[in-house]
Amino acid sequence: MTLPVSYQELECVYQRLLISSVRCLAVSAAKSGEGVSLMVDALAKRSASVGKKVLVVDFNLFHPRIGADDWHWSNGQAPQPRTMDDDSIWYLPAPLDAASRLRLKEPGQLEALVAQWTAEFDLVLFDCAAQQLNNQSNLPPSRVMAAADGVVICYLAGVTASCQLQSCCQQLTQDGVNIVGVVMNDRFNPSLKLELIRNLQKFSHRWPKLTTWFTKKVYDSQLLSLRY
Repeated sequence: MTLPVSYQELECVYQRLLISSVRCLAVSAAKSGEGVSLMVDALAKRSASVGKKVLVVDFNLFHPRIGADDWHWSNGQAPQPRTMDDDSIWYLPAPLDAASRLRLKEPGQLEALVAQWTAEFDLVLFDCAAQQLNNQSNLPPSRVMAAADGVVICYLAGVTASCQLQSCCQQLTQDGVNIVGVVMNDRFNPSLKLELIRNLQKFSHRWPKLTTWFTKKVYDSQLLSLRY
């Protein structure tokens, strides 16, 4: 699944980055499976569509998605970035070796890499593991997020409890993370408008014309288009 670069919600996130002057953005979530990689890829393509040079760094050490046998970190030193389908988007694999994870925990190490990457790329994106996977024996996601200019949290509404999201944001703020926004994934949380339209279809076989009329009224309602 991919998001088109013209997607309205994606554009809102992208414009927020421009307003906030964020050059290095980390994307994470409270729990796994909330669309972090989807958002990272969409932002990378949106930035590349206007000629920007983008670097995507895989920092999901629990479920890495980028990498190859001959392409890996060594003692905290990143390998050369590689392109895949788009020459404007470059990638780095996750630092899976123990020496790199240990070195990157040290103060200033990640920050130095961020300074190096932002000097070469217009936008750097960190694909981070979920906050619930914080593990001190590994490279904690919160440590990676703290090195970025800002963080976007993905939230799968209807699956992840709002209290889990709130707890995640509070903990990250205490860890010195700059949260610039929360992106709500409505895959399992349809809007009131869509729920009304779905339920109206139950009456279409008995009152087809009336159902069509009500459905159009609901669909055109500006009030029901608002999200809270």
